[in-house]
Amino acid sequence: MKFKFDRYVLDTEARFISFRNQSIDLTPKLYSLLMLFIESEGRVVSRQDIHDHLWPGRFVTEDTLYQLVARLRNCLKTQKSCKIIENIHGVGYRFTAEIKSYHSKVIPMMLKRFLWGVFFVCVLI
Repeated sequence: MKFKFDRYVLDTEARFISFRNQSIDLTPKLYSLLMLFIESEGRVVSRQDIHDHLWPGRFVTEDTLYQLVARLRNCLKTQKSCKIIENIHGVGYRFTAEIKSYHSKVIPMMLKRFLWGVFFVCVLI
């Protein structure tokens, strides 16, 4: 499944996100956090929900959670005036971008180019 929001495209099958056809590297934790926000469909996600989803049964400090959200915000920065992840004081966060989902068998152009590059490198070796 693919999700579009702002100028981003997230392909869940390929675990691939791009902004204007430029790939964005997300760690597994950042990817999981982004998916949690997308699946929340605009609802507020509490800090406890984030903790339970990303670190089940483990202790992490509030600062670790704040830093992870800040890193995701930095990865998704499009304009200084546009906040995709809104802070809900004392509660948690809300993903504010309008999300459109669709199914597609089409491989994103950047991924297709990458795969062809890997193919040619393997052929040359």
